[in-house]
Amino acid sequence: MNRPDSGPSRRRLVPVLEVGGTHATAGVVELAPSLMHDVTATVVQSARGPVTADASADVFAREIAAVVAELALAGVDPEQPWGVAMPGPFDYRAGIGRFEGVGKFDSLNGVDVGALLADGAGIQQARFLNDAEAFGLGESLIGTGRDHDPSAYLTLGTGIGTAWIADGNVIGDHPGLPREGRAHYLTHQGKPLEEVVSRRAIVAAWRERSSDTTRAETADHADDDVREIAARAGRGDELAVDVFAQAYAALAQALSEPLIAFDAQVLVVGGSIATSWELVTSHLERGLAHAGWDRPVLPAERTEESPLVGAAWWAAGPQSQPAED
Repeated sequence: MNRPDSGPSRRRLVPVLEVGGTHATAGVVELAPSLMHDVTATVVQSARGPVTADASADVFAREIAAVVAELALAGVDPEQPWGVAMPGPFDYRAGIGRFEGVGKFDSLNGVDVGALLADGAGIQQARFLNDAEAFGLGESLIGTGRDHDPSAYLTLGTGIGTAWIADGNVIGDHPGLPREGRAHYLTHQGKPLEEVVSRRAIVAAWRERSSDTTRAETADHADDDVREIAARAGRGDELAVDVFAQAYAALAQALSEPLIAFDAQVLVVGGSIATSWELVTSHLERGLAHAGWDRPVLPAERTEESPLVGAAWWAAGPQSQPAED
C-alpha cells in the first residue's frame, strides 16, 4: 500500500475512525499543508466507545454509530471522505471484511463495511487503511518516527500489526517484507505469528502453563488477562516473565529478517501490550540485537493520536489504491 507523500493541499478538517479489537475511536483532525516531516496535525476532538468483536454486523454498526454521534461535525466539509483504519484481514480497496478464522469480527467476513458504515453510522465516503499502517503513518508524521527514515512500526494488542514507512510512503512491496507488509503473513515455527504473540496468544499460554503448575497461588490466577499477567511479570513472577520472554523471542525471530532487509533505522512499538515497556526492552530489543538488527526499539510518542492522524493524512491526499489484505 504505497502512499504519495503529498498531503493536504490546504488546511482542512478530516473526520476519522479507528476500529480496534475492543474499542473504536472517532475524531476530527485538522491538517495543514506542509512538508512530510514538518506536518501540522491536531486532533481537535475525539470520542471513544466499546466494540464487541464477536457481535453481529448490526451490533457493530450501532456501536460505531454511537461513537460517531458524539462528534460535532458542523465545520467539516460534507464532501471530505473519512479516513477509516481497520484491522486486517480486510480488502481495503473494496471496503470488505475478510475476517475468517482470526478470532474477531467474524460477522463482518464478506460484508461491505463501507455500505454498513454509510447506512448505520452516516459515513458516506470512507477511505480505508490498515490500522497498524495508520498508526505508523501517524507516528512518522508527529511522533517517534518523524526523524527516522526508513522506519518500522509494530502494534501489539488484540492482534499484531506492522507498518513500514519510507520517504513518507507506506511500503508493502519490498524484498524481505511479508506479503503487503502485513504482520499476519509472518510465521514462527510454521504457525501464524498471531498465534504466538498477541493478547489471546499470551493469555492462552499463561492459562495453559498456570493449569500445569504446582504453584497454587499461580493457578488461582489462571484467568488473568494480559495486563494482569504483565503486572505480575513486572513484580517478578517467574512464570509470567517466561510467558512474555518466549512470546517476544518469537517476535524478534520473525521480525529480524524484514527489519534488516528494509534497513529500518528504528522500530517504534505501540498497542496495549506494549504499555509494559520494560518487558519489551528486556526481551524484544535483546532478541533483535542477537538476530543481527541492533537499531533502537522505541515506544510510540503519540499512541492515541497517531492512528487518527495517519488515517486523516491518508484520506486527505490523492485517492489511494490499497491492495487487498
